[in-house]
Amino acid sequence: MNRKEVEALLGAPTQTSTQERELLEKQGRAEWNARGTFGRMGWHLWVDPVDENRWVAVLYADEHTVHQTEAKGIRLERDPRAP
Repeated sequence: MNRKEVEALLGAPTQTSTQERELLEKQGRAEWNARGTFGRMGWHLWVDPVDENRWVAVLYADEHTVHQTEAKGIRLERDPRAP
């Protein structure tokens, strides 16, 4: 899945970067594990406007390809079309 497909489903992200420690640590591990495979990585977040404790975060590799997803207060379902 790519950024265009994600934004077609969720709309524009609420945030295009984060300072949340847990997400930055996960990004660091992903970058270490994928070293040399991808370019720049970064998180985009979609935060529930009614409850800021509910959010979805997507880590993009090369700024366009979904590499990892995280959520808080929301259950993510796996896309059956995904490999």
